[in-house]
Amino acid sequence: TATRRLSDDRRTFIIVGGGAAGVVAADALRQGGFTGEVLLLSEEMYLPYDRPVLSKNFAKAADVESLSLRDASHFNDHDITVRLNSKVTRLDAE
Repeated sequence: TATRRLSDDRRTFIIVGGGAAGVVAADALRQGGFTGEVLLLSEEMYLPYDRPVLSKNFAKAADVESLSLRDASHFNDHDITVRLNSKVTRLDAE
């Protein structure tokens, strides 16, 4: 089972990119016991979606919800913050 965020854990793990790898990374952090903040940044305006399915079956594009890798409740239930329309232009690790 996945852990949830603990308010006294001040660590933050930022994932840049809202594709399948970003979603799996966020899930793996929670399943691995990480209790700090998990923040997933995506330039997209929709929750992370299945890009290969979209490219192979463009007809499904009319129903964006059907392409979502996880629904909003999944991210809420696991205390994963998703920021959509967030373009990362540079990183400063210091």
